[in-house]
Amino acid sequence: MTIFNKKASLSWLKATLASCVLITAPAVAEQGDTADLDNAAEFKELRDLNIPEHLPGLALSDLGQTDHFIEHVTKTFKGKHGTDTTEYFLVHSTDLKGRMNLNIRYKEKSLKHRKNLLKDIEKLAMTEYKLRQYASTYDKSSLQVDQMPDGSAAVSFNFSKFALPQDLAFFRFMQVKMTVRNGLVKQMVITNSEPFKHDLGKVNQYRQTLKLEVLNTGEYVIKHKTINAKGVCKGHDCELNMEIKPVAFFDDAAGAIIKDQQLLSEMSDPRVREENVKLENVLPFFGDTLRRKGIDLPKPYGFSMAYRSQETNFDFTSFSVFGLSPALLEAFFDPEKTHAVVNTESFTLRGDAYILPFWNVFGLVGKLNVDADVEAHFKGIDQCIGLVVGEKCLGEHIYVPSGDFNVPLHLEYDLLGAGTTLSIGYKNLFASLTGTVTKTKMKGADDWGGSIFTAQPMLGYQFQQQRAQVFIGAEYQGYDDYMTGTVRFKDIEMDYNVGIRSQRWAGLIGFNKELDKNFNITGIVNIGKDRTAATLNLGYRF
Repeated sequence: MTIFNKKASLSWLKATLASCVLITAPAVAEQGDTADLDNAAEFKELRDLNIPEHLPGLALSDLGQTDHFIEHVTKTFKGKHGTDTTEYFLVHSTDLKGRMNLNIRYKEKSLKHRKNLLKDIEKLAMTEYKLRQYASTYDKSSLQVDQMPDGSAAVSFNFSKFALPQDLAFFRFMQVKMTVRNGLVKQMVITNSEPFKHDLGKVNQYRQTLKLEVLNTGEYVIKHKTINAKGVCKGHDCELNMEIKPVAFFDDAAGAIIKDQQLLSEMSDPRVREENVKLENVLPFFGDTLRRKGIDLPKPYGFSMAYRSQETNFDFTSFSVFGLSPALLEAFFDPEKTHAVVNTESFTLRGDAYILPFWNVFGLVGKLNVDADVEAHFKGIDQCIGLVVGEKCLGEHIYVPSGDFNVPLHLEYDLLGAGTTLSIGYKNLFASLTGTVTKTKMKGADDWGGSIFTAQPMLGYQFQQQRAQVFIGAEYQGYDDYMTGTVRFKDIEMDYNVGIRSQRWAGLIGFNKELDKNFNITGIVNIGKDRTAATLNLGYRF
């Protein structure tokens, strides 16, 4: 028996494809280490030492200083191909809405042999910007204050192992020591506690030294900053050295505070080129506002591919073929003893975007293969055609024993779908609800079939240090109570309408693991009364 009518609508089979859509949206979770800093008892010692609670953020990023300032950067990199030295200026500004703007100013000759220089500088600047958003993510429990005999104090702390996002997670290996003298922080030294991986390679030794001063406005700024990092880059020893000098600070009340007139004049040379660095993402809307408050968000855009295998059991409630009434057919076939086992495999590609930090939308395309084994129960025929005398048939006697017989089906579909996910979180807990509408078209057909709706409510927990989530929930598959279509058996064409019954809900359990700053892998298992399924998803976010 084979399907031949391209307009056939097997809704009960197509419904199984809806589960191929997998959404495990990272929750918008408030990080525990950044909440209610002003009320944290651990910071009483910092206040007693007259240390602003935001000051440790300067160890993460220069951008925690004033709203408008200019820096001069000298970068030296020693690697396999020798030593490269570049110089450039970073011009930072902030508009009235708190949005930051960053321009790179450089001498064109410095790009002569370095085509990727601007990209490297932009990457460093973007890292500084992201780190600034997590400036308060240090571990409160690690704070230690030691009073020195000369009246100074040594303040040390570590950065949080949990709150930093994946692409900045290397800072969880950092330790900070501040020197406080006469009520002022004079210096901060940041070193690594163990080797860590970075975009440049493996960093074995890291040391950052910041000398600080206080402006007439009362604000702490960086007087001088040096970075030294040694490690292995692409199998060879490498070393990075950076020196950052302030050129000028600008304040609405105090005006311009010039720190190095010669560098300011050099930067003002009209022959110096300028390049803008895009710091704020368009999507999700209000995302950068939340990041500046220390709330970790997923990257705005994503692509993923998923494979899903599902087995579903269907019971039959009625039969109708050739337009005949169910009552006539049920004289020969018992729908209550007929059922189908449907196995589906789906391959999908999905693209998605976060419109708001808690709202994701996506679209998908894919292929669906369906193998169904229908086991029908025939009641049998024991009929005399002619005259019956007593128990004897005086004519032709037709006898067909009762029994079960199998009808195998193989179907192939294209699929299109769209959906949305709403998510919310608090600290390590999150919840999400995903809804998907999917349409299918049988291979070779011209028309698309009806729509199938799927819903996935989930609750989960985030293991931030491991960059992983686990979750449980349920999955609803909405499909029609009837399957309709046309089949051909030898030279006979048969229209059919068959009633089906199956449980729409099934439970789910799964995990999501960030492999690095862009890739993640997700697995999910569904277990229900009438269906089981397993899904594997590989995603890329940017």
